Amino acid sequence: MLMRRLVNATGVILHTGAGRAPFGPALLERAGRILAGYSNLEVDLESGERGRRDSLVAEPLRALTGAEDALVVNNNAGAVLLALHALGDGRPAAASRGQLVEIGGAFRLPEVMASGGVELLPVGTVNVTRLEDFRRALDAGASLVVLAHRSNFYFRGRYEDPRPDEVVALAAEYGRRVLYDLGSGLLSASLFPEFVSANEPSLENLLDAGVDVVSFSGDKLLGGPQAGVVVGKAEALEELRRDSLYRALRGGKETYALLAAVLEAYLEGGDALEDIPTYRLLKRSRADLDKLAAVVAGYFREAKVPGLEVSTVEAESYAGGGTLPYVRLPTTVVALRHERLRPHALSAALRGLEPPVLARATGDAVFVDMRSVLEDDLPLFKNAARRLSVRLERRESV
Repeated sequence: MLMRRLVNATGVILHTGAGRAPFGPALLERAGRILAGYSNLEVDLESGERGRRDSLVAEPLRALTGAEDALVVNNNAGAVLLALHALGDGRPAAASRGQLVEIGGAFRLPEVMASGGVELLPVGTVNVTRLEDFRRALDAGASLVVLAHRSNFYFRGRYEDPRPDEVVALAAEYGRRVLYDLGSGLLSASLFPEFVSANEPSLENLLDAGVDVVSFSGDKLLGGPQAGVVVGKAEALEELRRDSLYRALRGGKETYALLAAVLEAYLEGGDALEDIPTYRLLKRSRADLDKLAAVVAGYFREAKVPGLEVSTVEAESYAGGGTLPYVRLPTTVVALRHERLRPHALSAALRGLEPPVLARATGDAVFVDMRSVLEDDLPLFKNAARRLSVRLERRESV
């Protein structure tokens, strides 16, 4: 099966199965100017000598985050693996039991720690970890403290964690570093004040807290390509660069070009942020959602799909991709109900179209959710509705 364009109408913006962050024409144009020919991937244009590819994104990352240094590898799992291998020194690393996460694809932090050559030293309990728990681990010889964002679940009820700045201060007493796995890649809560709490872990507040090394995914809330981005203190990142795993995990020219395009848009700010589809979809207003739903509902009605009832409904959707699990985004969906087909059969019929339409079967209907529908998807919907009509007409005639 070849890779194909599809319409993501699930409402999940960072849908892992559908490729997470989409790029859109503006970002592709920015990156395409580089990728259309040769580039200075590893050429120092001033000296003419071989350069270092990380320098291409280190400067914009430093400017954007305030970090001392930055580097990029192929994904965040690789970033965590590299940091553990380089900084853990093959000795025990302390991590809270309440942060030993598993994300999609059976990525489990304890197993990645083992692969990174460090022995897990779990501290605290599932719901309560205190600063003294980390102190005991450091007294027992922990060489590194690992903190992780609960990016795909959250606690309700009683739970307790020490603040990152408290952990950093404690680790500094022992001459130890703190690694924070911020999978979600949230630059700052101020980007999305409508629904993100100021207390949500972000690059901004973690670096302000003095965390030595922060890793995150490029294709989540940042809205860029698959990449593991590492920012933090220069001395620590230089150790990562010297590690034998770094060359095996580094990204290619496509990653650097696309990531540079996204970072450039953030640095420009203002209207340039609208060039980043993930940002635009997360910020989409109710009025815009309603307009899109009216257009798509009209396409299905015009196609006169046999036995199909079409309506628009207010609902909720998610950012997805292991980010902001507590956030429910208001959305508008086109609800499709068929007089004979059950929702799962109808959603399968939509996936079988060209282009495939990925929607969600729920209750007695299929929801075509506007939250994740790109503006360029609208003409594709028109063709999909016509093809669905033809397909169901044939089905009825059999």
